[in-house]
Amino acid sequence: MRCGKSSLAGMAAVVAVAVLAVGCGSDGPQLAPVEGVVMLEGEPLEGAVVLFQPSEGGKPATGLTDAAGKFVLTTHEQGDGAQVGVNKVSVTKELPSANAANVEEGEITDVELGTPARYASPDLSGLTVTVESGLAPVTLELTWEP
Repeated sequence: MRCGKSSLAGMAAVVAVAVLAVGCGSDGPQLAPVEGVVMLEGEPLEGAVVLFQPSEGGKPATGLTDAAGKFVLTTHEQGDGAQVGVNKVSVTKELPSANAANVEEGEITDVELGTPARYASPDLSGLTVTVESGLAPVTLELTWEP
């Protein structure tokens, strides 16, 4: 059998599409919806970033708290949730900088946190949540005291 350049190119295109289609399947980590509220010293925390980092590795899920401290997590698409299993959690809120208007692009400046620094790292926060299908809303209670 003789194959010309155009048929080889066509075959290569078919193989490439098949490989890409296999990679787009639902074989990735299972996600489950996660919503909740963040409280700091018993008060809702607005404008904080909540991050769930899967302990088994994988893409983290994030959400932003509203005025009532409520958040909904997203991994790939808005509100799709977090990876099923144990997740280490971090919560951070950056306060507006007084000198933000004077900062030049690319300049590194100090950031003031509106949350205790220990909650900024999922590995150090001490917060974990086991994500599963049907998970009830999560309450994350933060305190200034160690």
